[in-house]
Amino acid sequence: MKFSDESKSNEDNSPKKEHDPIWRDRYKDLTVEGALKDLGPEAASPLPTSAASEINNLLSDLKVRFATWQFQDRECSSSAVSLEESTVESVPTFNIVLEYEEDVDAERLDRRDGNWSGKWPKTGPIRDGLNAILSRHGFSASHISDNTLIFAGRSREAVVFDCLGRIHKADAYKIISSYSKDDQPAFLFWSSLRTYTAVYDDRGTMKYVNKKAMTAAIETDLQKMLKAKDEWDYCRDHSIKFEAGSGAMNLYYLSRED
Repeated sequence: MKFSDESKSNEDNSPKKEHDPIWRDRYKDLTVEGALKDLGPEAASPLPTSAASEINNLLSDLKVRFATWQFQDRECSSSAVSLEESTVESVPTFNIVLEYEEDVDAERLDRRDGNWSGKWPKTGPIRDGLNAILSRHGFSASHISDNTLIFAGRSREAVVFDCLGRIHKADAYKIISSYSKDDQPAFLFWSSLRTYTAVYDDRGTMKYVNKKAMTAAIETDLQKMLKAKDEWDYCRDHSIKFEAGSGAMNLYYLSRED
């Protein structure tokens, strides 16, 4: 396999031919349950059950269809804001994970921004309500701030689907390989953009699987597989994209599997 010049410039980190084509060890400890737990309240600054219940009611009253949320006080938070006179203040954060991608769209949230800008109209009401709840429960300045950052823009659906795409690369590899038995992919990469990219040694095989009808058939089988793996029905959309390329692609970039 020939690597592009850009891949060579990152030679120490580039995938090598002797590697497992799906890099199964990379995600051996990844689970959907673990990923969701990391997003939940128990993974951050703990709050009393009564306070958490009031926060749930606050979000429901504001018609925010959420799956979970996570609060971090100033001590746990790694976020800060710039104030007047060039001072910087560490602030609490409140991260809301919506249920579905359609909920992110309905709220008109920017997925890349994650509401860092605070432009989401519900930012103020959520912050004010959160501060009031924490104050009633006796929390101090470590938890309460007029500058608390309200993050939103991710969905549980996206988190789960991304996990499924990574965890089940071996199943995806089998499906894709069945369409080109004489030349199986040298590498298969996943992207959080719901895309599997297969890299072939033979350009003829790459062109064959890149035919419109062949790509559509592969995508249909991949979608069926991932839908079956979603045993919790967390995802409403199981659509997937398949791409094929040759060793001339930028393998270093693909190998990051962002």
